[in-house]
Amino acid sequence: MFEVIKLTLITVILFFSSKAFGELLNMKWKNPFSSVLGVGYLANLACFFVITLPVMIFKLSTQYLFVLGLLYLCILILAIYKTIQKKVLFRFDKIDIVILSCSVVLLGFYGFVLDFGLIETYDSIFYSSLTNNASNSHAISVVDPYTGLSNLQNFYKYMSYYYLASFYGVLFQLKHAYLVLVWSFTFMNFILFFNTAFTVCRISKNKVVNNIISVFYLSLILSMFRAPFNALHLTTFVVSIYVFRFTFRLFKKNYDILPYLIITIIACISFTSTSLFTILPFVLVLLITNACIKDRIPYKYLYYLTIPVLVLGFLYVYESLKNPFVLVAAIAILICFSLLFLWKPFDTIVRYGSLFLGIIVFTVFLIPDKLPIQNLISNNFMQSTAISKNESIPENESGDIIEDCLGIHSLKVKNNDSMYDYKKGLGSSINYMIGDGDLKITTIMITFSHSIPKYGGMLFLLIYGFIKRRKSYAFVSYVVYLLLFNNPLVANGVNLLTFGLSQRIVLFFNTYYAILGVKYFFDYFIDYVWTKYKISVSLQSVLRFTFYSLTICLITSICTYGINIMPKSYTNYNFLYKVPNRIVELEDKIYELNLDNGKDYKERYFFTESAFNVKLLDRRGESKVTVMNSKEYMNYFGNRDVITDKTIINDYFESEGLYSLNSVVNKCNLMELNEEQIKPNCVCSIKNIVKNYGVDYIVTKAPKNSVFKESLQDDFLIVWENDDYIILRNKESV
Repeated sequence: MFEVIKLTLITVILFFSSKAFGELLNMKWKNPFSSVLGVGYLANLACFFVITLPVMIFKLSTQYLFVLGLLYLCILILAIYKTIQKKVLFRFDKIDIVILSCSVVLLGFYGFVLDFGLIETYDSIFYSSLTNNASNSHAISVVDPYTGLSNLQNFYKYMSYYYLASFYGVLFQLKHAYLVLVWSFTFMNFILFFNTAFTVCRISKNKVVNNIISVFYLSLILSMFRAPFNALHLTTFVVSIYVFRFTFRLFKKNYDILPYLIITIIACISFTSTSLFTILPFVLVLLITNACIKDRIPYKYLYYLTIPVLVLGFLYVYESLKNPFVLVAAIAILICFSLLFLWKPFDTIVRYGSLFLGIIVFTVFLIPDKLPIQNLISNNFMQSTAISKNESIPENESGDIIEDCLGIHSLKVKNNDSMYDYKKGLGSSINYMIGDGDLKITTIMITFSHSIPKYGGMLFLLIYGFIKRRKSYAFVSYVVYLLLFNNPLVANGVNLLTFGLSQRIVLFFNTYYAILGVKYFFDYFIDYVWTKYKISVSLQSVLRFTFYSLTICLITSICTYGINIMPKSYTNYNFLYKVPNRIVELEDKIYELNLDNGKDYKERYFFTESAFNVKLLDRRGESKVTVMNSKEYMNYFGNRDVITDKTIINDYFESEGLYSLNSVVNKCNLMELNEEQIKPNCVCSIKNIVKNYGVDYIVTKAPKNSVFKESLQDDFLIVWENDDYIILRNKESV
């Protein structure tokens, strides 16, 4: 009960502080939208990022995060006080009430439907672990939550959005900072989403057309609904709309919008690690667009909005080189460019330089094979911190059991039907992802409410823009984007140089251009088709019919989707944690075991498929090594014909001994493997595989087969168990 009160208070603070930030910004620079809630929330996140940046750069402890967080809290209090003085904090327009009401309703639906004990959460487990660990860490932005190793990649070191949840968790003494993500941040993300749908997306002069655009945009809710605290989707189709709207106002010579744009980009950086690969392409498109149009804006404004991303890039280089000179050089370069933009001829240099850069980028993307530049980017941006030998996982140093026994690194199965079925595992996340129910209705409804308007709008924008709006900055930027980042000729090159993140770039651009295309379609339909052919049917009736049809499709898709993914039973279900009580009990025991292991090295845990979602709640991920992580699980599930040592351990315990490497070897007719290839003296036992990885504990589902359970005790000690889960201790590690 006390945790519910604390979470409510955190949510109230976040909401009203965001409202205060939005109102203060609106007093200084006129907000172009009818609600300040969305912009205020982004400003809130940007403020925390800037204040806590030293903690992330110098890898300080939670104590420093808390101290700087208190400074952030003082700014919140000051902002709230100022807006109370101005009598605007509690002033809500009709649209604010609509946004707030929809967010509350969706939060209730989310609270009732989603069960994180079953959900596919390989990304979300990473971010929840990052949040939990940062609330009690000796060095923030060092340990990789996937594995527990001290080699966090550079891309993940500056996501202050999750550290803000950690700060609130420490401030209010919550047992799990994860709860702040699951409830308070989810609610604020819903606020941001609905604010975007009901204000930012409404770019038409026709009210009903705006309603149609809003419904089209709302169909994206299913993309973020599965784990709405995960900020990835906020970057690709929520924040991107703000970025485009602000930027296109900048192209209208409304330079007062620049602070909003910079705040939004900083918030975008705080959300996700891949902002570098979405904002930089966006800036490149703008640079080339500005060079191509007649009514250009000074390039210094485009430079200013690039500064936050340039700073992030310099920080990645600093992380790789570990040389403070990089930071000094970065400051000098930024100042130098700022001074150069005061020299008027420099604008012309940048203009032609942008065109030349675009040609170079296009040429590089045309080359399908791996380039040296990819290694350069990898070394300077994606590099991980080196780890000590006692932390490393043995597989990284020597051949695995499969290789020792069979002479090959992994097995390729020709026919999955005779193998252990991954989807049969209790609580399998892949089972949740695929779904037990029939989602055909949801698919059909989403096709009508989202896919057709999206791709139809983008196609219409291309055709209509070429005929009617060839010189507009919006159309020119669209063509530049298609040429550089979204055409078959460059697709492979873009994917290689962005390390597989090209789809996120596409999502970042596509949503707004689709909205623009839908707007132009209805404008053309109203102004040309309806007027020229003098159709007798009422125009408003046709528009309303379209709006109501799309709304019905949207509501139907959400309801059918919710019915198919909701928990089958709420018995022993913990609504606060959004997982079964058995998982909460399991995490408590793991925390107790790991609290004081009395050893000078990190103990190694193997979580099997059924038990892996306990990592969502893991409070001491930094003090243990997770031998098989959630990202590996999802990779293997997506490619079920691959068998490795790790999948053998998982499948052995999940199948209660029915599946093992020996059973695979006995099915040689199913694999690209001859019996002669099997080494005669190889002992392919689970014990050997577990020993190879130095596993201390195995956390898996509780065996139902008493014979199997008894056989386990030859090699393992039963440390703890409940009705659903069991913790086993490797006897050799005792």
